[in-house]
Amino acid sequence: MAARHAWRADSIERLRRSFLDSPSLWRDMCFVEERGAMLAVRDENVIFHACVPVDAAGEPLDLLVDGKPQRGKALFTALDGVVRRAFRERRTSDLDVLYYLWAGPRSPLFGKDRMATFETYFVADKATHKETKNPYFELIHDKAFCKRIATELGGTGDVLIVNGHVPVKLEAGESPLKRSGMAVTIDGAANRLESRGAHAREDFPQRDDQNWMKHTLAWLDPETGKTRIDYRPVHTYTLTNDVAYIPPKARTY
Repeated sequence: MAARHAWRADSIERLRRSFLDSPSLWRDMCFVEERGAMLAVRDENVIFHACVPVDAAGEPLDLLVDGKPQRGKALFTALDGVVRRAFRERRTSDLDVLYYLWAGPRSPLFGKDRMATFETYFVADKATHKETKNPYFELIHDKAFCKRIATELGGTGDVLIVNGHVPVKLEAGESPLKRSGMAVTIDGAANRLESRGAHAREDFPQRDDQNWMKHTLAWLDPETGKTRIDYRPVHTYTLTNDVAYIPPKARTY
């Protein structure tokens, strides 16, 4: 039994090192740090991943960043600085913020009260699966709210808020364009004719490795402002000789 635990611990450590010591992953992360941003304003588009954390009345909520309460645009700016600093200096406190951004209730990259992925996969009681979204996701159907949020984030004119994060359930009658006419949710899964992980479609319920074992990428032409969707092959090898490649297979529970 002790030998088995030691083998597992060694495997986990090798897997961890394969991420931390990977030149390819480091190159990709350098690109994200150089080109990425918590918030972008392009022409009349205000672009951010998930939400602006707000209360039920639509007022932005504070989040403590570097010891100071931040909200709205100031929150995005402060978090952008912490993410870049964590990338360069790897302070423990900054790394803690990165984990919070992944699943914190006031994270503008998450926007839910909790992450119930583990419970959804492994706990039969459906009451444990519930995740409550921030009021932002309902309020973006209101034009006045969208106008106020977009203005706070630096948008001017006939503004459109562009978010991702939450899948658009087309089969349930949802539209990427919200009722306000001022917010849209982009969804890469709509371009894939299959279901894979969280990218689920009722009209294409099966995973299709033959045709869709590839990454979806979007390319923006800065001259024309047009977006092109393209693909990149999935690597069928690992980034280290210490960990063997595991062939893909459908998830079943």
